[in-house]
Amino acid sequence: MSVAQMVEDFCRQLALPQELRSSIAARTGRIAVRLNNDFRNLASDSANRFYAGSYCRGTAAPGLSDIDLICVLPYDTYAQLIAARYECLPTVLTSNLAPDEWHEAFPDNKLLGAATIDRLQHGAYTLTLEGQSHRTPRTSVASKAASKGK
Repeated sequence: MSVAQMVEDFCRQLALPQELRSSIAARTGRIAVRLNNDFRNLASDSANRFYAGSYCRGTAAPGLSDIDLICVLPYDTYAQLIAARYECLPTVLTSNLAPDEWHEAFPDNKLLGAATIDRLQHGAYTLTLEGQSHRTPRTSVASKAASKGK
């Protein structure tokens, strides 16, 4: 057996069984339904729900990996969350916007955005990562169409 075949066999044995994937989908779907219903008056098990980490990449190993679930909440909910946790509980926030651009995340309520940002930055440690992104650049449909026409 070649090394490539051994690695492929090893990876296949690590794969999560379909039964477990179905169970994870059902459970995270119930979480998404509840969050969508509570915050958006929407009965959907998939809207605003995203997987991240090893499960999203398809590299999760049974019994070793956790499930990173991201649910997108309305902007005013973030403000309520930050207000409730202010000077009580630690909060980790990641953003693809620089801190001086965070006000753009609250386009409909500048005052609420300013208050939320003020609470986030008060006593906070800010880590700014610089350099090339490790994400694969995505090409738009328009640029793909333009390159086909050449």
